[in-house]
Amino acid sequence: MRKDQRPPPQGRSERLAPRHWSLRTKLAIVLLVPAVVAVALGGLLIADRAAQAAELDRVSRFIDAQGEIATLVERLQQERLLATDHVVTGRAGDPSALEQAGVGVDDAGAAARPTVQELYADDQRLVGAHQQADQALARLPGLRTLVTTSNAPASAVITRYDDLIAEIVQLDNALLRGVNTIEVSGLATALAGLAAARNEASLQEALMVMVARGATTGQDLVELQSSQARLQQSLGEFRGALDAGQRVRYAPLVAGPTNAD
Repeated sequence: MRKDQRPPPQGRSERLAPRHWSLRTKLAIVLLVPAVVAVALGGLLIADRAAQAAELDRVSRFIDAQGEIATLVERLQQERLLATDHVVTGRAGDPSALEQAGVGVDDAGAAARPTVQELYADDQRLVGAHQQADQALARLPGLRTLVTTSNAPASAVITRYDDLIAEIVQLDNALLRGVNTIEVSGLATALAGLAAARNEASLQEALMVMVARGATTGQDLVELQSSQARLQQSLGEFRGALDAGQRVRYAPLVAGPTNAD
């Protein structure tokens, strides 16, 4: 290059090349990189925690709804027992306890309805199960009339209640599927088995009322034996859904002295 020639002007990219940075700029960049990484990791952690919180909130709402439906099932089982006793005693006893049980069922159903509806957005499968449960509950007034004013035998009353309760149990199972996350692996499935076993035990209690009153037929005794087989199967499903540690921890739920009695 001749002395009278000037070097070509530096382009913008050339002026921004790292070799032209000042010491202060280079130091700032060195300090900035870890800060950016920390912010990025912090953002990921916050997003992860937010997702965990959202999932925990969802599971919590499913648990609340399942608890209300379980209460409804329990009260229906109690109404079934009192209805059976009312029928086998010739419909001559005081019906006030039976009527009060019916009020408890109606209250539990009304309380659970909005709680379950709020979960539709989380699981559309609940819509059908909930509608079937509502249709089953709509049959209760007719069933109660059958109990109090007809000549239907106790076995027919029990069968009607069984069919109704089965529809509510389907909704209960649907809610339990929404709770069955990795963190509680197996426990929701186990609870479904335990609830089924409890329903069979409640059914046997109603059938034994008939036995005590001498109101059973051969078919009723067959149903009692079938219920016992279903109870054992449900308890097997309960145990099979648990891991070894859980089976030890929850063994008293099945083998405790209260259940033995």
